[in-house]
Amino acid sequence: MGYLDNKTEKAYFSHDKTMTTFEGCALSDMLIVVRNLKGGPPFCECASCPKPPPHPPTPAPDPPPPRVILNEWLDLRVGDAWPTRSLVKALDKPLDTVAGENPDQYVALWYMAGEPVMGRAWNEGGRIAARFGWCKREYKGNVGSIQLLCNLSEHVRGFDYSWVPYKKAAVFGEKAKTFSSVYVDNSKVSISPCVVNYK
Repeated sequence: MGYLDNKTEKAYFSHDKTMTTFEGCALSDMLIVVRNLKGGPPFCECASCPKPPPHPPTPAPDPPPPRVILNEWLDLRVGDAWPTRSLVKALDKPLDTVAGENPDQYVALWYMAGEPVMGRAWNEGGRIAARFGWCKREYKGNVGSIQLLCNLSEHVRGFDYSWVPYKKAAVFGEKAKTFSSVYVDNSKVSISPCVVNYK
């Protein structure tokens, strides 16, 4: 698991003390995590939320609570105890990983020199372990503070996470989809977590 730079359409993955870059046709089989929208909160102004036609006023005993449409990131440090919160798992299943590495890997975010970098985290003996690729290097071990993408409870979230092929996620305009990519944007880069098979 690594990250996709949404501006350059290049994907970066760390492994074996190095970093590999994929672009162009190599991205067609890559999967990217998205949020399937299921009714944002009232007056949601995002471009993805459909605008329903006005309804005649109907009295309701208790209005439903607004649904959260923001990603929730859990702030932790590598080496901290593994969290008890539900986290977003890569592909929602165990991965075929390097021998000795936990196949249950989760979406992680780290900042290097103020730039967001997506990578992976896993439970290593009850503690958080993580790896990230940035500027042609792999960073692992004590990288300091990281963030893990959390699953909010069903009754408050206005979306569901799922992993879809990049060629399906990269459709815009008239053929727009009912989901939006998970991303972090700091005006310099806009990145999304992604997974690719690497042999």
